[in-house]
Amino acid sequence: MKLFGVAGDPILHSRSPDLFNGGFSAISFDGRYLLLASSSAKEAIAVAKEIGFSGLNITSPFKEEAFRLVDEVEDVAKEVEAVNTVVFSEGRARGLNTDVEGVRGALLENGVPLSGKRIAVLGAGGSARAACYALSSYGRVSILNRTLDRAVSIAEKFGGDAYGPGGWELLREMDIIVLCLPIEPPIPASVLRPGQTILNANYSKAWTFEDRARIQGVKLIDGREWLFFQALRPFELFTSSEAPKGALREALCRPRRISGLICLCGFMGSGKTTVGKVLAERLNMPFVDIDERIERKTGRTVEEIFERDGEHTFRRLEEEEIRRMKDMEKAVVAVGG
Repeated sequence: MKLFGVAGDPILHSRSPDLFNGGFSAISFDGRYLLLASSSAKEAIAVAKEIGFSGLNITSPFKEEAFRLVDEVEDVAKEVEAVNTVVFSEGRARGLNTDVEGVRGALLENGVPLSGKRIAVLGAGGSARAACYALSSYGRVSILNRTLDRAVSIAEKFGGDAYGPGGWELLREMDIIVLCLPIEPPIPASVLRPGQTILNANYSKAWTFEDRARIQGVKLIDGREWLFFQALRPFELFTSSEAPKGALREALCRPRRISGLICLCGFMGSGKTTVGKVLAERLNMPFVDIDERIERKTGRTVEEIFERDGEHTFRRLEEEEIRRMKDMEKAVVAVGG
């Protein structure tokens, strides 16, 4: 079985596992896509390599850091200076950026013409950089960010105009507004008007301005559209198969339920077992400690296995135990440190 995942902070809201696992099932692909909680892109990529992931998607706020960490980068990612997909092969990590496809697909496939339109991008992270790159070929893009210097840097890179926190009134003139922000901005009702389109990259929850925007005739495009279109190329790279678009959409729109395996990774003594037991109890899921399973099977402690047979033997036993769990419907799992 091949392993894949998505890393970011926060990450529990991500619908990527639903999308990819639904697609894997549709084409009978022997793979599993997981959430990878981590505090940095460096940690996420290191853990993914250690576990043996074949591919990893990167979400906010790790995309720019991931760009600096991979061994090789495709041309689009070089221009954007951000990576949202990492493919592992022969010990090397190749970085790609498919957010560009996500932005264009979300707008064009929802009937939004781009040529000649006045466009604003809010934010200055990796997603915002991808949006500016994707849309700059259609016209001059205005970048709004609370830190003006970062907006200026992106504007200079992609040939746009930069505005700081006081640029809200500018939005009234915009035909298309792309939100690339972790929290809801204080968009004044006065800048919303009929005929505008707003694409929000953040789909974790509904924002308060959305109902008001609909009433005022604004077209809203859900961030899951961006997620869907940016996932098509990674899916095909991960599986070497054509993406089953219908199955992917169905999986993405299906109501969420807590199922599958929640794996806790970390150094020895970092609290995986303690946290795992609490999490399992709250989610009403069984808890599995891989170390305990290995000790019961071998009749020796983890320390004894390390001392007598070395770490490579323990890691082999650990991998065997993890693979035996692939058919469990749900569980919280603490893996070895």
